[in-house]
This record gives sequence, structure tokens and C-alpha cells, in this order.
Amino acid sequence: MTNRPIRDPHEVFYQRCSIGFESDETLIYRLWDLFEGIAIWSSDYPHHDAEDAWDALEHMAELKVPDHVQRALLGENARKLYGIEPVLRVTERIGDYQPAILPW
Repeated sequence: MTNRPIRDPHEVFYQRCSIGFESDETLIYRLWDLFEGIAIWSSDYPHHDAEDAWDALEHMAELKVPDHVQRALLGENARKLYGIEPVLRVTERIGDYQPAILPW
């Protein structure tokens, strides 16, 4: 049996955990200071009600999430977790985009 020190669960969570969220989960944006380093945006694609990252950006703008936090939530946290280097940056939304409806 090892004598490991008892650690604060809050501290351990923020050091070892990440959480995923979808664009419409605005609690993440309202409490961005709590989730800045651990939340990772995800898509529910191919489900018909999936929102894209542009929807997340709109929600974050409405709730005045700082730019550096938006970058963390939409990519930097995932890159840090998985060790991925950025290779592409999209700067504008495609106009009148309609996602494909997959046949059942």
C-alpha cells in the first residue's frame, strides 16, 4: 500500500479531465472561466439536428466569450489533449449551406 497524499477532487479534475460539448450547450459559454481549459467542442453530425462550429461562434459572440477562450474551446484544448498540430483555418461560413440528409 502506498501512502499517496489525498488531493482535492476539484484540482484533480481540472488536471486530468476534459469534457465535450455541442454548440447549443450555452452553459459552457456562460461559465467559460470554469471550462476554458477543459471543454472541447464536438459535433453531433450526422444527426439531423447537429449544429456546426459557426453556431457555437454565434452563441459565444452573443455571450461575449473572449476570443482566446473561443480558440481554446473550438480547437486548442482538443489539440493539447490529442497532440494535434493545426493544419487548416477556415475564416468564413459558407453561405446558404444545407447539410446532407442521410437516408435511413
